[in-house]
Amino acid sequence: MDEKILQIEARDKFVCAIKERHHEVLFMYALGLCKRFRYCPSYADDVMQEFYWKVLRFYENTEAGYATNGIGFLRVMLRNELLGLDRKHKSLSRLGKIYHGALPRTSELGGLATDPLIDEFEKMIVPYLSEKDARIMKLYVEGYSHEEIGQMLGMKPSTAGVRIHRAKKTLAPHFEGWWRKRKPRIH
Repeated sequence: MDEKILQIEARDKFVCAIKERHHEVLFMYALGLCKRFRYCPSYADDVMQEFYWKVLRFYENTEAGYATNGIGFLRVMLRNELLGLDRKHKSLSRLGKIYHGALPRTSELGGLATDPLIDEFEKMIVPYLSEKDARIMKLYVEGYSHEEIGQMLGMKPSTAGVRIHRAKKTLAPHFEGWWRKRKPRIH
């Protein structure tokens, strides 16, 4: 047999073994994570599908991680998938504020395709911000928290928060309605 076919068979055998041994436990874990993050329980099915797709796609790394850490490695993969979903929700919310709520409102995963909007936003902010501030704002719009941005860029979370705040003020005149507008006072 061809070596490529043998690799595909080994991959499929590994994925089937994971599914037979651990699917129920992993699914219950996904349901628990959905409850913790206050998502609809149906997201557990979507996260499981994405999980199996990644197991197939990154078979060699998954097999090595599973051989070393067992089911704990699979739980980390599953948790990361759900955290990615959480970031997409934050991203959608933040983009909705930037684009004045003109984004489609949907609870389905298909409605979370924010990448083109993030790319458009990144191109729009380049003339107004420094390279580092533009990077911070892109991460912020992608749904990362101040702590995560600080960790990625080697700064304190409070510094990331201050830079985001200042960047929003700088961008406010160019994105009408994005920055919090004060309500007129009634005299």
